[in-house]
Amino acid sequence: MRQLTHANSGQAPSLIQSIVRDALRVAATADTYQSALDATGAALVAIAALARAEVRHG
Repeated sequence: MRQLTHANSGQAPSLIQSIVRDALRVAATADTYQSALDATGAALVAIAALARAEVRHG
């Protein structure tokens, strides 16, 4: 999963879509359901970090 850095407001929707697409691809091809859950959990953490950054930077 890619690491998030500061994002401008206009980039947030496409970045979230990219995070979701990556997580779905990884989860769909995971060897175990635990790995699939790890991928989706990491995506949620990344999206939450993006939301926090958006709030901080207006």
